[in-house]
Amino acid sequence: MSESIKLQTYHHLSFSFTLMFNSLYSIVEVFPDAYKISLNRENIIFKVHFEGNPVLPGACMLEIARSLAEHKTGEKLVIESIKNLKFMQIISPVENQEILYTFDLTEINAAELNVKQYEIEKKDNTVDKIHNKNTEITNNRKYQAKIQITNTSADIIFAKITIILRNG
Repeated sequence: MSESIKLQTYHHLSFSFTLMFNSLYSIVEVFPDAYKISLNRENIIFKVHFEGNPVLPGACMLEIARSLAEHKTGEKLVIESIKNLKFMQIISPVENQEILYTFDLTEINAAELNVKQYEIEKKDNTVDKIHNKNTEITNNRKYQAKIQITNTSADIIFAKITIILRNG
């Protein structure tokens, strides 16, 4: 398969997933540390996962968490790592059309120093000086998000997630 076709296929799949995901849920209510969302049980994801017994996929739970963290911070975020992930109950959009994502979101230090290139100056066959040519200091914002997904009365815990997000 040529690179052009691979790229077109990737963009098509990415676009298709974005369309499916954008209609997966809507925000019903925003609290200081939580979001009440409503799942769209007519979304294609629930038609195929699983036919006749719809379940919210774990990957979608993570993507909703990332998306809500973006909403909360006002920044474009990507998941850098998953520190903890426990699925405790399935989420059926039929039984639990509305669910609650509770956040403990804290900013963590993200400064990184990368020395990309250096020049060694020698004097009498010994190193006299080292000159940094390209020193790059990046100060990307990073967040740790501890998230609990529950039903709206918070008596059933569906999942507990701890992820590291960075702007990107």
